Amino acid sequence: MKIRKIILYRFVPLILAISVCQEMSGQTDSLFREIDSTTVWAKRREGHMKAKSGGALSLEMKQMDLLPKILGTADPMHYATLLPGVQTASEMDGSVHILGSENAHNNIALGNVPIYGASHLLGLFSVFNSDHFESMDYNQNAKAVSRLGGELKMVLQKKIPEKMSLSASLGPVATQATIGLPAGEKCAVFLSGRRSFLNLMYSGILSADNMNLEYGFTDLNATVLCRPTKKDIIQVNGYFGQDDAAILSEAYTITSDMGWGNKAASADWTRYTVYGKLTQSLYATTFSFDGNLSFESMSIALPSSLESYGYKVDATIGGLNLIGDIIYHKASPQAPSNTGSYIADSEPEHQKGWESLLGASYRIRPLLNLSAEAGLSVPAFFTDYKNYVFLDPALSITYHMYEKGKLSLNTGFRHQMLFQTGFSDLGLPVEFWFLAGEHSDPQSSAYITLDYSRSLGHGAWDLTVNAYFKHLDNQIDYDGTAFDLISASYDLDDVLLKGRGNNFGANIMLTRNVGPVTGWISYSFGKALRRFPELSETEWYPANHERTHELDAVATYTRGKWDFGGTLVLASGNPFTPAEYVYLFAKQILVNYGEHNSDRLPMYARLDLSANWNCFKTRLGEGGINFSLYNAFGNPNIYAYTIHFSNTKDGFTYQARKSFMRFLPSISIYFKI
Repeated sequence: MKIRKIILYRFVPLILAISVCQEMSGQTDSLFREIDSTTVWAKRREGHMKAKSGGALSLEMKQMDLLPKILGTADPMHYATLLPGVQTASEMDGSVHILGSENAHNNIALGNVPIYGASHLLGLFSVFNSDHFESMDYNQNAKAVSRLGGELKMVLQKKIPEKMSLSASLGPVATQATIGLPAGEKCAVFLSGRRSFLNLMYSGILSADNMNLEYGFTDLNATVLCRPTKKDIIQVNGYFGQDDAAILSEAYTITSDMGWGNKAASADWTRYTVYGKLTQSLYATTFSFDGNLSFESMSIALPSSLESYGYKVDATIGGLNLIGDIIYHKASPQAPSNTGSYIADSEPEHQKGWESLLGASYRIRPLLNLSAEAGLSVPAFFTDYKNYVFLDPALSITYHMYEKGKLSLNTGFRHQMLFQTGFSDLGLPVEFWFLAGEHSDPQSSAYITLDYSRSLGHGAWDLTVNAYFKHLDNQIDYDGTAFDLISASYDLDDVLLKGRGNNFGANIMLTRNVGPVTGWISYSFGKALRRFPELSETEWYPANHERTHELDAVATYTRGKWDFGGTLVLASGNPFTPAEYVYLFAKQILVNYGEHNSDRLPMYARLDLSANWNCFKTRLGEGGINFSLYNAFGNPNIYAYTIHFSNTKDGFTYQARKSFMRFLPSISIYFKI
C-alpha cells in the first residue's frame, strides 16, 4: 500500500500534465506519442564582450557590473586597454594606443562626438561614466572618420526606462551617480555626475619622489532621449569635464598650476525605414589646457586648445552605406609665454581649417560562406596655408567557417588632418593639438589586418587571433624638453621630428564566458618603429609608446553574495632617449643626448584586486560594498627618468620617477534602484 501511494504521488501529476498538453494540442487519442524533435530553451550567461567581424568588439555597460571594480568603478576605457593590441603608454599617461598607433590617431567618441582629452590625470579614470551609456564599441580600424588608428565609441542610451532609476557609487577616490527619469512614454532624461576626492584620503600616497600632487576632476553628463515614433530616435547630449592640478617638484624645483578639460554637445536623429536607416548629427567639441610652470624665479604659461564644430550624416540602404562629414577646426598650439626670463615670448598661433569626408561602401555575400565590403572615401582639408584632397579605398573580406569560426582580411588607406604632440618627460598633460598645413602635410597610412575568431566548448570559450601591418607617412615626434622652454627661443618647427613609421605585430585573446570563473587573458607582440631623416636616413627607432610585449588578464569569481576579481598587466618598459652629458654655458642649460629612444624603462607590472559584498538584492534594487586594492604588488613602476646635476664626469645623474600609486586601497558603497 505504501509503495502504491508513492508511485501515485510521483507519477500522477506528470501523467496529468502530459494529458493536459495533449488535450490542448487536440491529440487525445493516446497517452503516449512519438516525438519527432524537441527544442529546449535555457538562458545562457552572456560573455563580457560580443565579437564582431574584422576584430571589432562590443561591451555592454550592464556587463561592467560583472568586471572587477577597481577603485570603486569598472571604467570602460580601463578595460579597453586590457584588450589585445591595445595599450597605455605609462603609469602617468592615460593615452590609448591601438595596434601601435599614436593616441591622436584614434577616434575616441561620446556618441558621434570626438573627445580630444579622454582620460583624467594618472590614467585611473576616463571621462566616461559607464552608467550613463548603453555600450562601448571597439574597432581596431576607425570607421567613417579620418583617423589612422582605431576607435572607442561610447554608445548613448536608446531605451526609454519604464520607471525612474538611480545608480550610485560613493567612495574616497571618486563619487558618481546616474539618474534616469522617464518623461511620459516617449521621452526620458539621463543625468550623471562624478567628482574625485583624492586629496581628502590620499594626500600622503600622492606625495612621492619629492613631488606633491593636489588634484581633482569633475564629469557631468546630460542626455535627453525621445522616441516620437517606432522609427525615430532623437538624442540631445551634453558633456562637461574639468581637471585641476597643482604639482610641486623639489627635484626639478618646479611648481605648476594647471587646468584642462572637455566640453561637448550634440543633437542626433536616427530614422529607421524598411530599406535601412539614416543618422544625422550636429555637434561641437572643445579641449583646452591652461597651465603655468615655475622654475625658481621664472614662470612659463603654456596655453593650448582645439575646437571642432561639425555635421555628420550616415545612411544605410541594404548593403550600401553612405557617409558625409564636414568639420570646422580652430586650433591654438602651444605658445610659451615667459616671465622672469630673457627669452622672448612665442607669438601665439591661431589655426583654422575646414575638413570634409565623403564616402561610400557596398557589402555583398556572393557565396554562403563568403562576404565582402568595398569602399571609397574622399577626405579633404582646406586651410589658408594649403588645400588637400585624397582618395582612400578600403576592402574587407570575411570567410565564414561556421562552427570553426571566421577569418577576416581588411586593407586600405587612410589620411588624418590633426596632430598631437608635446614634451611628456614631466608626466603632465601638456600635449597639444595642431592642424595639418603649415607645420606638416596630413598624416597617412596603408594597413592590412588578418583576424580569426571562433567559439570553443559550445560557447564556453572564445578565441581571437590578430596580425597586422601598418605603414605610416608624415609622422612627427617632439624632440624638445621642458628645459628648452627656458633656454632658447621657442619655435614649433625646431622641435618637431618628421618622418615615417611601420607598425606590425600579432595578438591573441582567450575569453571564458561561463562557469564560476570568467574573464580573459591576452598577449600582444607589437613593434612601432619610426624613421626621422633629422636623426638618421637609415635607422629605425621605437616610438615613445612602444611596448614590445604585453600580457593582460582579467578574472572574476562569484560565490554567494561575494564577487571577487582581479586584473594583471605585465609589459615591456617604454623607450627613452638617454643623456650623455649636461653642462651650463652662458646661463643656458645644454644637454647632449645619445641615440634616439635607444634605452628602455624597466618592466611594468601591476596587479589590481577587487571584492564586492552584495549586501542586498530585492525587487526594489540592489547594493553592496566594494573593496579594492590598486597595484597590489606595490611595484614602484618607473614612468620616467629625471636629470640631476652632479659633480660626476658626465655632469648629471639619473633619478627614477616612480608611480604615486603603490598599494592604493579603496572602499566604496554602490547601489541601484
